Amino acid sequence: MAFKKLSAQEISEVIAKIRSKYDFYCKTFYKPSRLKQEFENRYRDALKQGFDVSNFLLAEISVIEELVKKEEDKIAQSKPVQEKPKEDFADRIILENLKKIEKYPTVHIHKDSSEEIRRLVGGLKKIYDIHIPELHSLFRKLDSNPNFKYMEVYESRLRILADVGKGLVPAQLTRFYAYLNKFPRDYRAIDWEEKQYILESSFLLHDLHNTLMNILEETPGLSPDLKDNLKNIIDYINSMIEDFRLKDLKRKM
Repeated sequence: MAFKKLSAQEISEVIAKIRSKYDFYCKTFYKPSRLKQEFENRYRDALKQGFDVSNFLLAEISVIEELVKKEEDKIAQSKPVQEKPKEDFADRIILENLKKIEKYPTVHIHKDSSEEIRRLVGGLKKIYDIHIPELHSLFRKLDSNPNFKYMEVYESRLRILADVGKGLVPAQLTRFYAYLNKFPRDYRAIDWEEKQYILESSFLLHDLHNTLMNILEETPGLSPDLKDNLKNIIDYINSMIEDFRLKDLKRKM
């Protein structure tokens, strides 16, 4: 059976959805995690052998969706007859998470990188390009809060996490990018680099949020305009923490 051709963006979205579906399938129904790795191996082999990626991926997503449906049907059949099967929980959660981050700009990293990573880089880049200069402008008018000294540190960390500069990707993602371009792919290393990027991004967002809150609360003489500007930046950072589900990924004190 032939499927429609997918665009590069659609291919990335389908790959991310398949991976999320396997995560959901293995965790929810207590299936071995090797099932996800077997998909990764098939995907790697398909690329090496020059198979049609669109046909391969659309066939693969049909397989995992059928596996999930079978397990959900088993659960539904074990319940009282009058109870209707619930909607596809996995699809709903994945869709809800993606909708939360749609508001953030996207930065192209690699055709196989997840939308979450592209949007996270985009969100951090907005802080680096727009909000950091705003903070510098704001703080030039003040000199009475010791928290100001941390801003250069945050700017440097953001440069590593979000500034593409003359390279293809931010410095923090160079190994991630290199692993994605290497065949056969080391998916364990790719996952590790992606998780490390998310962790470092979360640490930065929490640290910056806390520092700006301290400045807001402890700096005397802030005019209403300066307070409003500072609150807007804090609200943006807090939204990123919430939307990318980073609330619990903070430094241990």
